[in-house]
Amino acid sequence: MVLFRTRFGLSLRAVGENPGAADAVGIPVRRFRLGAVVTGGALAGLAGADMILSVMPVWSEGMIAGRGWIAVALVIFCGYRPVAAAASSLFFGLVMSLSFFGQAQGWPIPPAVLNMTPYLGTILFMIIPALLFPRVRRLMAAPAALGTPYFREER
Repeated sequence: MVLFRTRFGLSLRAVGENPGAADAVGIPVRRFRLGAVVTGGALAGLAGADMILSVMPVWSEGMIAGRGWIAVALVIFCGYRPVAAAASSLFFGLVMSLSFFGQAQGWPIPPAVLNMTPYLGTILFMIIPALLFPRVRRLMAAPAALGTPYFREER
């Protein structure tokens, strides 16, 4: 809601799409970008702490098991829209819990296959809509200036 309905959100999106234009209207590009990176890093750190402290109360090697890549794939698929990313992450939480549920219920599927379901679901969730629906590819587009440094002198 904040990203699409406030002046701050418009400025933040402008910095990601066209930092030169944002700088031309007086938006401090470096400050906004630094704030976004620091906020994203803090949220990722909180998610890791939650994973270690509440989901699995003991730290062990490989406990995340590639779940961060699932999160990156979901953000890309949702077109960098936070509400859609939250909804799709709930869907993948359901898929992940389905593998645990299947093992607990004694389904006649090998546990290794059940453990693969979140990763297979991610691949299918990314590939099938992008191949079948060309409009989805446009919705999945990243901000134009994502990953490119901005220098005011090169504007």
